[in-house]
Order: sequence, then C-alpha cells, then structure tokens
Amino acid sequence: MYNSGSIRTALERALEVAHGYLENLKAMSVAPTVDLATLRTRFANPLNEESTARAVVIADLAGHVDGGIVGSASGRFFGWAIGGTLPSAMAADWLVSARDQNAALLSCGPAAAVVEEVVRSWLKDLLGLPSSASFALTTGCQMAHITCLAAAHHSLLARLG
Repeated sequence: MYNSGSIRTALERALEVAHGYLENLKAMSVAPTVDLATLRTRFANPLNEESTARAVVIADLAGHVDGGIVGSASGRFFGWAIGGTLPSAMAADWLVSARDQNAALLSCGPAAAVVEEVVRSWLKDLLGLPSSASFALTTGCQMAHITCLAAAHHSLLARLG
C-alpha cells in the first residue's frame, strides 16, 4: 500500500505546486479566470476501476483547478473574512494530514487530544472565558452551527424549567 518512492514523488509534486502557487500569487488574478462549465468538464470524469498513481492524482488536481482558485491568500483579496494561511500553518496542516489522528478521544490520538485541550485553554484565556467554561473544537462550520444551536436550545430549555 505504501511505496515510499511514490509517496515521496506525490508529496514533492504537491510541494512544487503549492510553492509555485504561493510564489506567483501576487501576479495572479484574485478572481477565478475560468467558468464553472470548464471546471465541471475538467473534473467530471468517470470513476476509475483501477487505481491511479499518486503523482498523477496530484498533477490532475493541480491542472484541473487551474483558473478556478479564488486568490484569498493574496494581500489583494478584499472579499470575505476567509483569511490566508501562514507557511508554518500550512506545514503543520500537512503533518496533521499525514498522521491522520482523531482528537475525539485520548485513546484515538493522545497527542492530538492534548493539543486540543491546550488550544481550548488558550482560546478561553484569549476570549476572557472562565476556565470552567465548556468548550469544544468542531470539525467544521456546519458542526459548529449544530453545536451552537444545541447549546442555545439547551440554554433556553434550562431557563424555561
């Protein structure tokens, strides 16, 4: 399953693509330069019955998205509050993805769970919340919305007795 040569090739290709993108970001259009029909045509391939080489997957992905990327990492982007990523955050994200840990339980990923505990503590301090405050990091925006709705529902019902 894991051929170190093909893994290295795929990761090196991803690094080259990411580096090239970031190096050229100042000169690139902030807005997408291809339409949705073009993007759909590029991606709408039949499902393969055989596996595809890792490097080919990376090359295809990099080529297919060309012109369909919003330059939100650019200092010229003044759209939504998306934010850019720092090189250290990107590298950390790659490490997290490679290690594929689950911070839900200590038994699933002890180090990931402890990092989450520390981040919760930092955020409570940053936001001026009491250390006893209940706190959770979610997997994404939709889960954050559901969590907030559940907390509001619980609070409202508690006030109503």
